[in-house]
Amino acid sequence: MNIKWTDKITNKELWRSTHQTSIENQIKRRKWNWIGHTLCKETGAIEKAALDRNTQGYRRRCRPKRMWQRTTEDEIRSTRSSWNEVKGRAGDWNAWKLFMDVLCSTGSKRELMIRTYNTILIM
Repeated sequence: MNIKWTDKITNKELWRSTHQTSIENQIKRRKWNWIGHTLCKETGAIEKAALDRNTQGYRRRCRPKRMWQRTTEDEIRSTRSSWNEVKGRAGDWNAWKLFMDVLCSTGSKRELMIRTYNTILIM
C-alpha cells in the first residue's frame, strides 16, 4: 500500500485501498444475520418472541433514546419494507440474502439496489 506512518489519510481511503467493508457494515451484516437466524426458529422460541416485543412505559433518565428495536425498524424502512415483510422473507434463503445485500449496500449503488429489489419483489 506504500503508506507511511507520517502520511495523513482518512479512514474511507484506508478502507477503499484495502478493499474491505467498513466496520459499521460488518456490524450491520452480523446483526441482520442473527435476526434472520432467529426468525427461522420455531414459534415458541423466546428469542423470536423478543424480536416482536413491544416495549411499554418510559425510559429512565440517562438511558439512550435510540433503542435496538428502533434502529432495526429504521433500517427496514430505508429499504421501503415493513417488519412483516422481513419476517416473511426470513424463510426463503435467496430472498433473505438479497435483502441483506440491499440493506448493507453503501454509496451510489444503494438507491439502485433498493429500486431493483422492490421490482423483483413485485414480480
